[in-house]
Amino acid sequence: MPSLKMLFSICDALSISLDEMVFGNQHCRKTGQEEWERMLDDCSQYEKKILTDVATCVKATLREHGGIRN
Repeated sequence: MPSLKMLFSICDALSISLDEMVFGNQHCRKTGQEEWERMLDDCSQYEKKILTDVATCVKATLREHGGIRN
């Protein structure tokens, strides 16, 4: 059985979290949401509005050009 240190090394090499390694994709959505929450945590209301508008436009453009596959 691999050591905890080995698991962290593997995760680091793959650029994934230990949660992703252990729980797989089911945990990725929550992890992504937590990243957004951390990013927005110290933003002003104005900054949050701008970032939301930008993300909305990027998402629409990706879908328009087939960048997102459901």
